[in-house]
Amino acid sequence: MKKFSKTILMLGGIVLALAVAPMASYAQSKVEEVKNVNVINTPSVNVANIPNVNVTNTPKVRNANDLNIFQESRGTFTNDDLEVFSYLVPLGKRLVIEFASINATIGRGEKLRALIRGGNGLTDADHAIVMSFQVPVAGQDIFVGAQQMRMYAEPGTTVTILVNRRDAADTGIVSANAFIQTSISGYLVDVP
Repeated sequence: MKKFSKTILMLGGIVLALAVAPMASYAQSKVEEVKNVNVINTPSVNVANIPNVNVTNTPKVRNANDLNIFQESRGTFTNDDLEVFSYLVPLGKRLVIEFASINATIGRGEKLRALIRGGNGLTDADHAIVMSFQVPVAGQDIFVGAQQMRMYAEPGTTVTILVNRRDAADTGIVSANAFIQTSISGYLVDVP
């Protein structure tokens, strides 16, 4: 009988433990209430007076009717290394260049270096455009270069694409009838 009462007692303890365990775990996993947090001493920002900031976070879609879109392309036949492209930024506007490209057909074996230059009137920023060989055609080599960027040119300054080419032997004599075409794309921003 002693054995039987120990078994009953042990079985009762297990049932009691199983009955209390869910309540204990419920009490421990109870989610605390959300409390408000106050942040103090933060600077105030007036977004309305910052130029070119869209407060609604809605992107401006540019289309063919937008007068601020800027795209220009020029081609030049050349016998030298050459400034191929030059654009004077109008007064009252800032030119934001987002993309520049060059397509060049030059003499077989010649080397090519290209950069776009723009600035703020005091100093110029030069951005290299990496040129890649494509194919040889009729005794000439075709190179292309394209560069996505964000470059700013201030009112009254000049944006220039410079292309330097040298012959393979570096004698300074380059082939005749090279053709270089350059393009830049971006937009103009009103500057107060």
